[in-house]
Amino acid sequence: MGFFSKRGLIDRVKFDGTQDQVIWKFPHDNLTTKGQIIVNQSQQAVFFKEGAYLDTFGPGTHTLSTDNIPILQNLINLPFGGESPFTAEVWYVNCRVFKENFFGTQTPISVRDPEYRFTIPIRAFGQYSFKIVDCKKFMETIVGTQFNITTEDIQEKFQGPLIAKLKDRIAEYAIEKKISVLDMPAKTDEIGEDAKEIIQKSFNDFGIELVELFIESINYPEDDPNVQKINEAFANKLKRDIEGTSYAQDRQFDIMNNAAQNEGMVGTTMGMGIGAGVGAGIGTAMGNMANTNSNQTGTPPPPPQVVSFHLSVNGQQSGPYNLDVLKQMIQSGQLKKETHVWKEGYANWVAAAQSPEIAPLFSSTPPPPPGPPPTI
Repeated sequence: MGFFSKRGLIDRVKFDGTQDQVIWKFPHDNLTTKGQIIVNQSQQAVFFKEGAYLDTFGPGTHTLSTDNIPILQNLINLPFGGESPFTAEVWYVNCRVFKENFFGTQTPISVRDPEYRFTIPIRAFGQYSFKIVDCKKFMETIVGTQFNITTEDIQEKFQGPLIAKLKDRIAEYAIEKKISVLDMPAKTDEIGEDAKEIIQKSFNDFGIELVELFIESINYPEDDPNVQKINEAFANKLKRDIEGTSYAQDRQFDIMNNAAQNEGMVGTTMGMGIGAGVGAGIGTAMGNMANTNSNQTGTPPPPPQVVSFHLSVNGQQSGPYNLDVLKQMIQSGQLKKETHVWKEGYANWVAAAQSPEIAPLFSSTPPPPPGPPPTI
């Protein structure tokens, strides 16, 4: 055993717990002055009597006497000198760094993506290390009536508050940094350091220092519908960046292509008021066709054949686009003479200027306006 008895009194107090114990209570309280208390490295021995804190001893061997523990004389009313019995509780506090305390979100964290506005369920997993820095505060707030406290007890007590703070911080981080939730797995180190400062405040109240906090992984379900929508939106954005087009232009091209490929959609598109400038031109053309057909009898003529081209820009294929759209792309500088094009019936890709259908569009496009006159 880690203690010795003399006439029923304990004259040597020694730690007899295990290394995973954060708190270990010496099993006897019938102590005697002139006895000794042995405190190992990275330990503190805390004296209590009837729930009142008496004193704390650091590493080393200490003689229990009123000469070096004046508080004993004050609180226990012991005479100076000699050997006297007294009662007090001795608690050993392990002040080393306790590592590999794991945490994880049992339920997903719902985080609203600041860029795409979709709510994504994510999970976070990691570990933290801690140590006791204020034994008196720790004893008064944590111990209570428990004689022994292990690292598992600490994990159980702080798991809830830690996860709650972590959830809030991850959601706030996405908004503050304006990054997509899908980019957060690459930010685990930064998020962990950021969250550690917030969570530390909860540990301070118990005399505990949160030494390190690592977020080992942040993940989300790839098959979640909102995740798939964000991936699709990101792919479309990347495609527009490569082609040098905007979202509005992309939508206009889609509307015109659909209208060209399906005449029945023209009237619907016009009724919805989508693409006012484009719609006006198509609507006028269709109106003229309708008036011409109404003045004739018999079978109406076949619909005009639509010529559609595919484009190749920086190795990325897009289209098909009809000639009206291509003319707008020439005017905006998106389609150049050297851009490769292809349509059904072509054996190979050719430069736009070599296409019989597209080449005339370049000559009908006005050159860019002249610059300002030279300064004299």
